[in-house]
Amino acid sequence: MTTNDLKNIGDKYIFNRTVFKCLMLIAVMLTSVPYIHNVLGGYVKVLLVYGFLLIGYELITRKFFSALSDKTGWLLIAFCASYAVTILININGNFMGDIKNLAYTVLFFALFFMFTGEKTKEDSVKEIKIISAVIIICTFFLGFASFITYMFSFSGSYLNHVGIPVYYGMFENRLWGVYNPNTGSTLNCISIVLSMIFIFTDKKRKTRVLNSINIVLQYCVLLLTGSRAAHYVLFLMVAVLIFFFVINKVKKANIKTMGVSVLIAVVSVVLVSGTGVVLKEGLAYLPGVTNSIVYKISIITGKVENTEEPEIEKTELDRIETIEDNKGGFFSGRTDIWKACFEEFAESPVFGIGKENIIDRAIENFDDDLWKEHFKQGGTHNIYLCILLATGAVGFLIMAAFAVITLFKVLKVTVKNYNNINFWLLGALLLCIMFYITEFVEARILFQVSTFSVIFWVYCGYMYNLAGMEKD
Repeated sequence: MTTNDLKNIGDKYIFNRTVFKCLMLIAVMLTSVPYIHNVLGGYVKVLLVYGFLLIGYELITRKFFSALSDKTGWLLIAFCASYAVTILININGNFMGDIKNLAYTVLFFALFFMFTGEKTKEDSVKEIKIISAVIIICTFFLGFASFITYMFSFSGSYLNHVGIPVYYGMFENRLWGVYNPNTGSTLNCISIVLSMIFIFTDKKRKTRVLNSINIVLQYCVLLLTGSRAAHYVLFLMVAVLIFFFVINKVKKANIKTMGVSVLIAVVSVVLVSGTGVVLKEGLAYLPGVTNSIVYKISIITGKVENTEEPEIEKTELDRIETIEDNKGGFFSGRTDIWKACFEEFAESPVFGIGKENIIDRAIENFDDDLWKEHFKQGGTHNIYLCILLATGAVGFLIMAAFAVITLFKVLKVTVKNYNNINFWLLGALLLCIMFYITEFVEARILFQVSTFSVIFWVYCGYMYNLAGMEKD
C-alpha cells in the first residue's frame, strides 16, 4: 500500500467532516437523555478532540484555507476574537469555563459552517441526506421511547449528573418522555420537516412509507408535549414546504399557480391543525386503553386475580397553567429572567461578562426566589439576550450582522429559484429560521455542546453552502 493509498483512506474515512458530523449528532442526541448523559456524557469530549485533530490535518494539508475565502466566515472569526477579549476582561470570573465555550464555538464554526472548496453540489446534497437520515433514525427511536412512557403510564423522576431532578414520562400534563417537552417538541419538528423532504425528493416507496410512519409518530409526541411555540413553527414550515412542493410539481410558475399553492398550503395547515385536535383527544384515552389491555392479558395468563376491570379514564393533556393560576403567565416566568439579565447587561454593555458568569452575576437582580431557581437550571431562555449579556454590544452586533447577511443571501437565492427549488436548501433554511424563532424563548445553539447547537450549525453551514452553489 502506497503513501497515496493511505492518504486516500484517511481523507475518506478518518479525516472526513461528514463522518465527524454524523458521530457528533449521534453522540449529542443520545446524551440529550439525562440518564444516558450520566453514563456517556464525558465521552463526547473525545469527539471534540477528534474535531480539533481534523482541523489541524486540514491546516497542514492546506485544505482549510479555502474555507476562509468567504467574507461571511470572517464575521464568525471576528465574533470569536470579540469573545476572547470578553474573557480577558472578565479573567477573574469563570475563566476556564469561558475558554471551553470559546473552543466549542471555534470548532463548530470551522467544521460545521465553513466549507472547504473541493465540494460539488452533488456532494453536499449527498452529505445532507446522510446527516438527515441519521437525525430521523435517532429521533424516531427517541420519540418512540418517549411515546412508550406515555402509553404505559411510566413516569417518575431521578437526579441527573449535577444533582438536579429530572422527570420522565408525564409531568404537569405534558410529556417529558425521555428528556423534556422543550427538547422533545423541537426534535419532533426537525424530524417531521426532514421526513417531508425525503418524501418529496425520494421516489422509493419504502422511503416514503417509513418517513410517513415517522411523521405520524413525531406529531403524536409533539401533541403530547403541549409545546405552543413548536406547534406554530411546525405549521409555518409545513405551509412553506407545501407551497414550494405544489409549484415544483406543476412546473409552471405564474400568478395562478402561486395562488393555488398558497390555498393548498393554507388548507394543509388547517387539516394538520384539525387532525391534531382530534388525534390529541384520542391520545388522551390511550393510557387507559393500554392499562385495560394489560389487565386482560394478566387475567388470561393468571398473573392477577379476576377482579373488577379498571375503567378507561381520560388523561388530562391541557398544560397546567391553563387550568391553574400559576405564576409566570404565557412565558412561564421568562420575562422576570429577562428583566434581571437586562439589568446586568447595563453594568457591562460593551464586551459583556462572559457566558459562564451570567448566572452568578445576574441572579442578584431577582426579587423572587422561584425565578432564581428557574434561572439556575435554565439560564436566560433567550439566545439573543444570552449573546448580548455574554459578549456585550460588540459581539451581539457582529453575530447579528452574520445572521442578517446569511439569511438575506439565502432568501435571495430561494426567491430567485422558487419554481425549481432545491428542497434540501429549503429544508436547511426552514430549520435555521425555526431556531431563530424558538430561540427567542430558549438559549441552546451557542456557547455549548448540545443537540441543538450541533444541528443548527450543521444545517446553517449546508444552507449557506448550497445557496452559494445555486447562485453559481
